[in-house]
Amino acid sequence: MKAKIDINLQHDQLSQSPVGSCRTYKICQGILNKYAIDKDHLKKSEIILMAYIQNNPDVQLAEAFDIAESIACMKMDKLNSLH
Repeated sequence: MKAKIDINLQHDQLSQSPVGSCRTYKICQGILNKYAIDKDHLKKSEIILMAYIQNNPDVQLAEAFDIAESIACMKMDKLNSLH
């Protein structure tokens, strides 16, 4: 991910986005759960993934999977630097 992402999104904001974005997020959430180190890591990963999908509503599912896996494998210091 090349650009910094605004992570000031809440879970309910995703519900205001197109149905496809919601489905994409829900499908990719399993990847985040698989790789999460702890609750803080999971929460930060979820917020960054939501922000990415919110900002790229036309993202293809395969690309979203790759992004989710990349986010999930990041260490906390890297996740913190994205906001």
